[in-house]
Amino acid sequence: MKRVLLSLLLLCTSGCVKSNDDSGICNDIDAKVYGGQSCNQNSRSPVVLILHLAQSGNGEISPSSACTGSLISSDDVLTAAHCVAGAESRVTASGRKFAGFRVYIGGINGEDIAVKKAVYHPQYDRIPANPHDIGILTLERAPSPKVSPLPIIASEEVEKGDELAAFGFGLNENGKVGELKGLSFKISSVEQNLLLVQGDGKESVCPGDSGGPAVYTAKSGTIGISGITSFGDAKGCTSSAAQFWGMSSVQLQKNLDFITETVPDAVVR
Repeated sequence: MKRVLLSLLLLCTSGCVKSNDDSGICNDIDAKVYGGQSCNQNSRSPVVLILHLAQSGNGEISPSSACTGSLISSDDVLTAAHCVAGAESRVTASGRKFAGFRVYIGGINGEDIAVKKAVYHPQYDRIPANPHDIGILTLERAPSPKVSPLPIIASEEVEKGDELAAFGFGLNENGKVGELKGLSFKISSVEQNLLLVQGDGKESVCPGDSGGPAVYTAKSGTIGISGITSFGDAKGCTSSAAQFWGMSSVQLQKNLDFITETVPDAVVR
């Protein structure tokens, strides 16, 4: 448990504190971590907010949906493939034009940076619970001041019973979006290269908590990413948390190869 708390403290930056932030971007943005512990909302954590932008008929641009991601190099963000592959279709289905991605360092009131390139794993087929639900966004520039990226943990395979921590920016139990939260959990099983969790209905990731990191503290003390939040069984997360959810493993060799080939300067430990 101490190792999980260390992950929470370091990734929240400056410790985890009760947040009074009420910025809430907009209420129709996808759900994220429900329950869990609020983080310092002014921190420049490597865990970042991703907004999908939409342009209306009168030219107005506004957020349409959101995901979470993690900086794995100075200017590359690891997230879920369905955040990348499905963003445009979700916007156009609402009768608006897709206006690209925007990444926020330090939350919705932090530094925002445009995305110049978006790719996802070639074996991702847009079917839920695909083990290759891995995507990467390349920023137009690196954050300033610099944010230390999260390493990928490849040296220790995550197993049933291991303790991890998850992070996300989305809809919380108060119906607000844009608050960075973290929660600790134990892996219930590892099946078909998916890290699966049987929830307690009190804390969980929720549908749309996509691309957020499943963080593992290795025996060496290194804190890094072992998986990417991919799916859950809750429908709204405004009154209860998911009973079951899962993450795509970055330790799967095909996923690791995709990440390192796309981001050669990603740190792998």
